Amino acid sequence: MTPPIIVIGPPTLGGAENYAVHYSTSPAVNASGQLGTSGFGEAGEGEAEAIKGSNALCTSELELPAKPFPATLYEGKVYWQAYRESTLVPDEIEVGPVHSFIVVPHVEEPELLFREQVFAGYLTKIGFGYEAELEGAVVELQEWDGKAWTKVAEAPGSNAGENAFYVKPKKPGRHLFRPVVTAGSMAGPLPLEAAAKAVRKPGKVRVTSAADDGAYVAANAKEREEWPIAMRVSGGGTILKNLKVEAETTCKGPTKAQNVKLEVPAVLKHAKIAPDGTVFGVSKTAGPEVWTVTLVGSLFQGRFQGELTTSRTNCTGYRTIDAVLRKSVKKSTKK
Repeated sequence: MTPPIIVIGPPTLGGAENYAVHYSTSPAVNASGQLGTSGFGEAGEGEAEAIKGSNALCTSELELPAKPFPATLYEGKVYWQAYRESTLVPDEIEVGPVHSFIVVPHVEEPELLFREQVFAGYLTKIGFGYEAELEGAVVELQEWDGKAWTKVAEAPGSNAGENAFYVKPKKPGRHLFRPVVTAGSMAGPLPLEAAAKAVRKPGKVRVTSAADDGAYVAANAKEREEWPIAMRVSGGGTILKNLKVEAETTCKGPTKAQNVKLEVPAVLKHAKIAPDGTVFGVSKTAGPEVWTVTLVGSLFQGRFQGELTTSRTNCTGYRTIDAVLRKSVKKSTKK
């Protein structure tokens, strides 16, 4: 009679609390064969948790670091190794083989937002919304030219979940756009889902005309004195010129208490008025301190309403604009 074969292996000590996992961006191990936590530090010390319904399986979770790059954009190979307490080895730690997995970038709920009407040859605003923290990344807006994707605008990613791009489609027809996210931690750019938009050919029909031409001032009498607005419309309601206002601007300091508020003069020399009366304008000042001025608004029956923003490094400003033809103010005063 052949005796039974008995296999004796190392004992499994305790439960999940006796097991753990090391995560690392390097496959290097020490003299005992144990993986380190390079790239993750303390976050690479993963605890093991028992899986409900099983007395032989457990799981571990790795929380990706948020800095110096967004967790949603981390990309690369992550090495991991399970280990447990053991009385069979000198250091009382028994290690398993080193495995790896790939972490790929992910941006939740990305969406391109277009104006209802977009006209060829006129500046328009394209918004990019997302559910992700993209601070530290760069967001590009690309357009398909029939042969390849071409960058038409870019902006720094933010934790606010939105970016605004100002572009001028050259030709009418169906245009295809896509957002692309890049960061120093990524092996390559991350292209997101593309979206199409019909761009219209400007026709002869317009909501503005020569009746809208002239100098404009603040619609509110008190604002005309305290917060004056200066601008002109010319060319039969087709061009906005020489917009001058002051915008309340906040420059961030090291702490919130050190923020500085000031009034910044904002100037926009020229912006085309689209056939539907919408106006988009972007300008940058020359010199070492470059200020960017952005205008979004609309003109209808001698009244302009819009929003103006100013920005420079850590400074941002904002101003709502409600202006009417100066000649209409004079007429109403006489009455």
